[in-house]
Amino acid sequence: MTLKDDGQWSNGEYVKTTLGIMDDHSDLVRRYNKLVRDFNQYAVPPKPVGRPLAASEAQQAQVIKHHKAGKSARWIAEEMTLSRRTVTTIIGKLDGSDRNTQKRRRQLGLEPKRKDWRRAAMARLPKRATAHFEKGHELLKEAKGLK
Repeated sequence: MTLKDDGQWSNGEYVKTTLGIMDDHSDLVRRYNKLVRDFNQYAVPPKPVGRPLAASEAQQAQVIKHHKAGKSARWIAEEMTLSRRTVTTIIGKLDGSDRNTQKRRRQLGLEPKRKDWRRAAMARLPKRATAHFEKGHELLKEAKGLK
């Protein structure tokens, strides 16, 4: 700071120039960070949220196979000696309704998907009804002695 002829203190030209350069630098860093954040949102694959699953890739494929065959999550967990939470997470990953995917969507500012269990149950109903009907038909034949 320098004392001028009128008795007022003022910053020198060097200080004013330095402060202007620092402001320009801060603005440039702010714009760069915003650009990097936008770039990473679309170009970089997301990191998984939460703990890794307690099942290998082969086990996950087996769980999906059992699920598509119509087995319950409880039956799959007992059969494969996995926890029910792990099985439910693997099944939920199919349609994006598992806890980790929902948490990731919330972090990105997106609405979490809601799993409509009624639609899934209605879609599985004909398969199960047909299976029960055929089993009942077989039991009737066996009871009548036709088999």
